[in-house]
Amino acid sequence: ELFWESSVSEPLYDHCRQHLDVDRRVDILNQRFEVLQDLFDFLEGELNDRHSTRLEWVVIFLCAFEALVTGVRWYAKEAHRHGGAGNSTSVQLDGSVDLGSSSDLDGWQYL
Repeated sequence: ELFWESSVSEPLYDHCRQHLDVDRRVDILNQRFEVLQDLFDFLEGELNDRHSTRLEWVVIFLCAFEALVTGVRWYAKEAHRHGGAGNSTSVQLDGSVDLGSSSDLDGWQYL
């Protein structure tokens, strides 16, 4: 503020600026901030990659789960269409599968 109030102080301001090497220090700080900006850009990219990888695995899991559910529905439909051969598997209207009693599942391995 003192330097800006009067034009007489301008030479003193210029001398102080030169003596304290303000221009060189500002350049050094700008270089350091550029390095930090590059580092933050890199870290942001890494975080985005991790997030997209996690989303890809969620999509893969959902596709596999849908395939499993479709397979179970198809099996239940085929078993019901062929009379079940003693199997009491049935498909409900809401898409759920009723596998009957545990004695109907002889030979199946539980996961």
